Amino acid sequence: MKKITLIVLSAISLASCGLNQKKAVDYNNGLVKIQQEAALAVVNAENQIGAAITAKDSAKAIQLMDDAAAKVDGYQKQIDSLKFDGDDFGMKAALNETIAFMKNFYGVTYKKWLGIQFSPDPTPADQQTAQALLTESQKGGGDLDKKFLQAQQQFAKSHNIKLIQQNFVK
Repeated sequence: MKKITLIVLSAISLASCGLNQKKAVDYNNGLVKIQQEAALAVVNAENQIGAAITAKDSAKAIQLMDDAAAKVDGYQKQIDSLKFDGDDFGMKAALNETIAFMKNFYGVTYKKWLGIQFSPDPTPADQQTAQALLTESQKGGGDLDKKFLQAQQQFAKSHNIKLIQQNFVK
């Protein structure tokens, strides 16, 4: 009777590990899906904003930035709805931070940059400020991507998940 009990208990804990791993994979994939959708939305917004800037339509560019900030806010709500019982090593927090950064970029930083670009007579100092805004934003976004990736790698290692890197946004 002891052998049967041990075998049954072993089977239950293996099945339980499989279930926990599936939950971890689903959680990871849910966060990555939101991350990819947000990145694609940003690329599309950038293209539209670029077209508005080329057409010298500042009102359209500002409206597109507001739309992008609102869309990014929707991703924040999707992230908040994902739940995981256990340590996610800061993955969700890192993605939340990235989304907040994107919202601030479209709601504040990019508008400052745009104001300089549409200024009738920007000074060299204005141009330098505009370049600094973009450089700082690119660095900040890259740092947040690294933070998410590091957390994701720890999470994957902890749950024995193999990560596959995909570069889909060009």
